Amino acid sequence: MERTARHRGVAVPLTDAEYRHNERLETARVAVSRSIAYRNRPQRRAPSTSRGEQTLRTIATVLMTALVLVAAAYAAVHFGLLDVRVQDPSLAQQAAAQATAPESPAAAEPTPTPAPSRPAAAQPQMIDRQTYGDWIYGCFAAPDGGGTRCSINQSLLNADTRNLVFFWRIIENGQGGLAAILRTPDSVMLRAGIRLNAGTPEPIVIPFDSCGRGLCQATGTIAPDFLQTLSTTEQITATLVAQNGQAVTLQVGVDGLAEALAALDQTQPGFTASAPPPSGQQEQAPAAPSEQQAPQQ
Repeated sequence: MERTARHRGVAVPLTDAEYRHNERLETARVAVSRSIAYRNRPQRRAPSTSRGEQTLRTIATVLMTALVLVAAAYAAVHFGLLDVRVQDPSLAQQAAAQATAPESPAAAEPTPTPAPSRPAAAQPQMIDRQTYGDWIYGCFAAPDGGGTRCSINQSLLNADTRNLVFFWRIIENGQGGLAAILRTPDSVMLRAGIRLNAGTPEPIVIPFDSCGRGLCQATGTIAPDFLQTLSTTEQITATLVAQNGQAVTLQVGVDGLAEALAALDQTQPGFTASAPPPSGQQEQAPAAPSEQQAPQQ
């Protein structure tokens, strides 16, 4: 079938490609025409509300609000949320008078009687205190005439924190001999004990026997031959083992040790060896610690 198109009144034959091109142009033209017609269509307007209808709507809104308020007030009264009862004025005055009236002595609560305080325990009194080089000598008189007890001590302090690193106290044991009390921080390895080297053929290991209040304590009796060694030695070291296994060696001062031991030897034993120190003195030396500095751990 031959496809033609009229051009200036003359039929012009068309190829298939030209024919399809003309169809697409015609389709686009029709679509544009319909779009223009749709935009130019007359717009419909919503029917306007009359003034009477607006008035009715306002009245209905007011009535609904009033109904809700009435229902809320009724519910409050019914469930006890709002008290609308009329109270007798005489009853109100009587209640106010009772509230402001002072309490009678019988109704008042009795004042508790404080418990009698216990008398303070008698504390030992220091009767002598001397300084011998690195060592402190001191004697305490027991209360109630129980005799005296003397000792010498030395404290090593941390140079930065001023905390106790090592404390050595030599005290009468009440049987004519001397006992050693050594204290260290509780951060030590207990099974290692304290190793004292004062010039004896072998160092002396003193095991720990108690810990508390941040300190561990080792005690032992001083043998006469070791006492003689302490009086003549020129150097004493104490080795502790920390919990991490590191050994720390401390240099104990020997200046004045012989003189302090001689002064201690001149005193007479007082308390028995099994008796604990007087109350309040169990964790304290008989004299103030010396100010010798310990090597920093």
